[in-house]
Amino acid sequence: MLLANASHELRTPLSRIRLGIELFEQSGDPKYKAELERNITELDELIDEILLTSRLDATRDSQMTERIDLLALVAEEAARYEI
Repeated sequence: MLLANASHELRTPLSRIRLGIELFEQSGDPKYKAELERNITELDELIDEILLTSRLDATRDSQMTERIDLLALVAEEAARYEI
């Protein structure tokens, strides 16, 4: 689901960048260049969010959990000491 959403979110600024390049090449108007820079920044931020999400998921999956019998652990540790 993440990949489907990411694909959609990335296509929008890419389409605007393509259109902006064409318009800038035709007119040379600096407003199109500024719009291109804004769209590139948006695209960069989206990619950063995707990478962060991916890293968080990888970290969460790699954390192993194990049940511990605390009473047994305490008894084992207490056995090391003379009372």
